[in-house]
Amino acid sequence: MSRYGAMYGPDITFLGVDRCTLDDPASYADADVVIVGAPFDGGTSHRPGTRFGPSAIRQACYLAHDGSRPSLALRVDALRDLRVYDAGDVEMFSGDIERSLSALETAVYAVSSSGAIPVVLGGDHSIALPDATGVARQHGHGRVSLVHFDAHADTGEIEFGSLHGHGQPMRRLIESGAVRGDRFLQIGLRGYWPGPETLSWMAEQRMRSYEMTELVSRGLEECLIEAFTIAVDECEGVFLSVDVDVVDPGMAPGTGTPEPGGLTSRQLLDAVRRVCYELPVVGVDVVEVAPPYDHADITAYLGNRVVLEALSAIARRALAPRSCTFCPGFSYLPGNSATGSARSRGGRGGLAERARLWDLSTGDGVIHSPLSWGLGGRCGPSGWRRGYSDVAYGCADASPYRAADSHPTRPRGVAAGASRRLRRPALRRRRRATCSPAPAARGGHADQAERGAATRLWRAAGGRGPHPTARLDTQAPAPRVGRTPLDSARASGSR
Repeated sequence: MSRYGAMYGPDITFLGVDRCTLDDPASYADADVVIVGAPFDGGTSHRPGTRFGPSAIRQACYLAHDGSRPSLALRVDALRDLRVYDAGDVEMFSGDIERSLSALETAVYAVSSSGAIPVVLGGDHSIALPDATGVARQHGHGRVSLVHFDAHADTGEIEFGSLHGHGQPMRRLIESGAVRGDRFLQIGLRGYWPGPETLSWMAEQRMRSYEMTELVSRGLEECLIEAFTIAVDECEGVFLSVDVDVVDPGMAPGTGTPEPGGLTSRQLLDAVRRVCYELPVVGVDVVEVAPPYDHADITAYLGNRVVLEALSAIARRALAPRSCTFCPGFSYLPGNSATGSARSRGGRGGLAERARLWDLSTGDGVIHSPLSWGLGGRCGPSGWRRGYSDVAYGCADASPYRAADSHPTRPRGVAAGASRRLRRPALRRRRRATCSPAPAARGGHADQAERGAATRLWRAAGGRGPHPTARLDTQAPAPRVGRTPLDSARASGSR
């Protein structure tokens, strides 16, 4: 288990995080997350090339590899708020699948037993067997559920005379007892495989598979809520396995077995964020990125962002109470939302509802983060954390003015009141731009009270149709009266 470095290409770490060596437990004793590369494609049944996936995922980013990635959506910097290390690749010779999978299981177990979360970069999906098994060895067989995003069930019996391959790992996991069949959640299945016999076996194991037809009919969000309820029942942790071919090949062409009609990349990123924020994730793998078939590195970028979304959500969860639920419909940026939401009360809300609620607010200028609606209080004990704030992000009793006053990077000598005065005009402009129609042109238009009443009626009706004052805003401005400085300059002959 010594640090092998990279099997293919330069020995780089994931976006510049620190290195560690698996045979030296002291090098990752304080780790929250350890990234492990599994450059293996000896289990593919169609197109190989995923051996180059770990290297591509590690470096697929246009930003500096400086070990820092602040999340705009979640307002954390996972690579700094968590202690993340990269152990390099495990030596996995594609010509010896049993030896390679055994080496990976040993590596994953070493990480999991240290108390860290292993994040494995594949590699074809045959690595899911040692990944989930290594985690189950630490947390207990049958005590870890598995959430599996994939276009294929991967529950085949034998492929090319072998029990191991990227089409069989889920069957092997259930047969070994590492994962219970009735705690196995598959999301995104579609296409023309497997056949009736395999489907019957899956039904006998009480596996729950959400095919794309069901996702389209019921909605991804509703299916995820149901899956999460099953995943945490009688299980201490959740292993997340993401096969990039769950995404439509138009958005993720770099994979070995593409299947049209999948999720969008946006849906996958939102779903991964929800899984890692709402569930007690104890292990992750991202598999089937095959750079030889990629175009402009878009699949590698997707794999990189899947990892970042997972890490950011894990970091956000570490700062928040365990009863939190993630609300994907709203931005977590302070100032982008009103003080409440229909979604927080069980409804769906929306932009019109958000704008209406702003009018119904107390008008005290307090802009709360949507995270506070689900938490009902402060979401972390640390206050400002690496430039981000519990006050500006998720505290139900906080104002951005107070957030500005407590900012550790405010220049010395600038009084709290000065900071408040500096921020107040910007907040007013933001409120007008976000929640109100464009102000009327000067001269000859309806007065502001009439415009406000018309706007509230329009919002109460769901914002359907053109804005009631749009016609007024498009009228020609009133003619100028009197001389302007330009007229005076022309009269005097100056330019």
